[in-house]
Amino acid sequence: MTNKNLYQEYAEKALKSFSLRAYDMGIHAGYYLCATDAYFHMLRLTMESSPESELTESALSFLIPYMGISYGEDRGRIVPCLKNICYEPIKSADVLKDFLMNKYPALKT
Repeated sequence: MTNKNLYQEYAEKALKSFSLRAYDMGIHAGYYLCATDAYFHMLRLTMESSPESELTESALSFLIPYMGISYGEDRGRIVPCLKNICYEPIKSADVLKDFLMNKYPALKT
């Protein structure tokens, strides 16, 4: 969320250090697996649009696991990033909906 690679490296090291012990953690292994899933599937939406805009309201209407929202200056767009890959800025609610539906097919049901 902070765009600091050092935190990403810390997370990766922590997940790797527990990977061989997850089997022995019993019920607590679920927390490890959730953290690993979040590490690989975190969606960050950088909101560079006004809070009252249709684009912002559309983004906030989706319930997606591991979705984080950060805010930037108003440029009339949203920048979606998955892990460390950022996509083209999105400037309309319809394009945002299409993007999210393609990345998360389960939203279609």
